[in-house]
Amino acid sequence: QFGLLTSNFTTTSTSMADVTGLSFDAEANARYLCKIHGTWKGASSADGLMLSFSGPSSPSAVLCGFITQSTSAAMLWPATATAFSTNFFTVTGVNFGGSPAYIEIFLILINGSNAGTVQLRMASETGGSTVLYAPTALIAHKIP
Repeated sequence: QFGLLTSNFTTTSTSMADVTGLSFDAEANARYLCKIHGTWKGASSADGLMLSFSGPSSPSAVLCGFITQSTSAAMLWPATATAFSTNFFTVTGVNFGGSPAYIEIFLILINGSNAGTVQLRMASETGGSTVLYAPTALIAHKIP
């Protein structure tokens, strides 16, 4: 499955919001590998982004992480065994002379008995303007 962010997603909210176009349908009792490739930027070096996924209730396992340029981290792999999280990870600040930073987000889902939509969600870390730039692409594969 393929998803595409066709216009920039900008937020100053610290509450998670769905990123339109970056979702996929997950079948019950199926496994998925999802990657999202794009660029993002905070308004200043203090403004980062928070990312999460929403999805079907009662998955067997949800594992996700990211690679990006940041003032605080290059890679992080948080996970939860039985549910989608409110905030899987936070990227703290980025400032590369005003240039957007590349981000690659990974998700591995071992779904339970409920089908549903898996949706990328995003918020601002500090309430400053944070942008996920178009085109950002999602590719999800059902795996054996």
